[in-house]
Amino acid sequence: MPNSFDQNTFINLLNITDGNAQPAIDYMAACVPDHLYKFYSLSDGSIETLKELDYKKISTLENNSNWFDLPSKQNDPLDMKMAYIDTTKLSQQTAVILSKAVDEIFNNLCLCSFIDSFPENLPMWAFYSNNYKGYCIKYRIEKKALFQKVLYEDNRMPIASIPSHFVDEAIQSSKLGYETEGLKWYRYILTVLFSTKHSSWKAENEYRIWYPADHGYGTNVSNKDLGIVPEDVFLGKDCLNCYKEKIIAICQNNLHCRCWNTGISERKYWITHWYCHPSNSHQSSLHLLFIEIHGFRLISFTMKFRRSPIPLVH
Repeated sequence: MPNSFDQNTFINLLNITDGNAQPAIDYMAACVPDHLYKFYSLSDGSIETLKELDYKKISTLENNSNWFDLPSKQNDPLDMKMAYIDTTKLSQQTAVILSKAVDEIFNNLCLCSFIDSFPENLPMWAFYSNNYKGYCIKYRIEKKALFQKVLYEDNRMPIASIPSHFVDEAIQSSKLGYETEGLKWYRYILTVLFSTKHSSWKAENEYRIWYPADHGYGTNVSNKDLGIVPEDVFLGKDCLNCYKEKIIAICQNNLHCRCWNTGISERKYWITHWYCHPSNSHQSSLHLLFIEIHGFRLISFTMKFRRSPIPLVH
C-alpha cells in the first residue's frame, strides 16, 4: 500500500540530505499510487485537421505508447517557471550564461502527466478530454521511481547557486567521463523545481515522467519502457461512435484490457460507467425452433435485438 505523500516531509528530506537525493527519491517512489489515470482529448470530427490529430492519438493508443510534449505546449503558461535566476546575486555575465543553460534544459525536456483521480472526476473530463469527447486510461504503475509528484506553491523562488553549481558539475562530469554525485543531486533539484506549479493547480494532484526531447520536439515513448500497463479504458460520454469502435477494438486486440462506456447516472449526481461488450456480441440473431408435441407445432424463438450494456452499481 503506497504511503500518503506529504510535501513538507519530502522537502525536509531534501534539506537534511544535502548532496544525496536518494532518500527523497525513495520517499517519492514509496508514495506513488499503484494506479494512475490519464485523460486524452478527441474532437467532434467537424474539422479535418483535428480529425487527423485524433487518429494520431488513437494510433498511439494502438501502439501502446504515450506522447511526451514540450513544457511550452502545456496549458499552464507558468509551467517550469516556478524558479527564476536571481540576478541580484550574480554578475550580469554569469546571469546570462545561467539563463541560457536553464533555457537549454527547458527546450530539451518533454513530459507526460498523470493524475490519481478516478474517472468520475468531472473537471478532469471537461478540461482534458474536450468535454467528454475523449477517453481516460487507468494504468498500473510498475516503475514508480520514474514518477515525479508535482509540488504546489504560492510564490516563485529566486535561485542563483543551484544552476551555477549544476553547470560546474556538468563541466566536471564531462571532463571525468562520468556523472558526478553532485551533478545527479543538482539535476534532481532542478527536476523538482521544474515539477512545481502554482497552488491553484493543486486539485489535479499531478504526477509526471520526464523524458529527453527529440531535437526540440515531443516524442512517443513505449508504455513498456515507462513501466505502465493499461488496465481499463473509459470512453467519454460524448465520444464519437466511430472513435469508440476503434478504441474498443484496440482494447480487445492490442491492449487486452477492459473498455467501459460512461454516462450520466440516472439516480446519482455523478458519472457512471458500464462494460463495453465485444462488437460481435452486440446483436443476437433470430432463431426459430419448431417442436412437435402431440401434433401441435410450437415455435420457440428469440427476436433479433440490440443489446444494451448493463450499468454497474456504485
